[in-house]
Amino acid sequence: EKNLMELCQQTFNIYGMNLEELINQHNWQIWQYKNNLHCFPYAFLQFFPDFPIQSLGLPFAEINGDEFILSHEFITRFGRNAQRNLMTLTKDQISTWFRGEDLRNTTSSGAPVQIMIDEDRNVIGRGKPAADRLRNLLPKRALIPDLI
Repeated sequence: EKNLMELCQQTFNIYGMNLEELINQHNWQIWQYKNNLHCFPYAFLQFFPDFPIQSLGLPFAEINGDEFILSHEFITRFGRNAQRNLMTLTKDQISTWFRGEDLRNTTSSGAPVQIMIDEDRNVIGRGKPAADRLRNLLPKRALIPDLI
């Protein structure tokens, strides 16, 4: 189990994002269930501490061993705050990306996941570096298969 200070430090080291500031600004608590981390609204937990829930909060990240992977939901909402491990896509690459295809012949920053942005710094998803490509991690619900 990761502690909050480790999460804040990793988020800053990998992405240059101040997680502690986001937690304070949005009044969250980070909760872990198995390998998944979620940002839970503190007010809910304060007023309904024993209320059974099935799902609540913003998916924050997944932890696999030492690997720390921010969620699509968190990246698309707060990725603009990142200062590192951003990859700017060209218009042609953006079309490829939104069709759900991987990008070939790209250079990796060494991060477990890169934040994909357009030329205006709009966040368009996450990519996972692989041997010869950047694997597209867009969820199927975000794909635009007919995009030319």
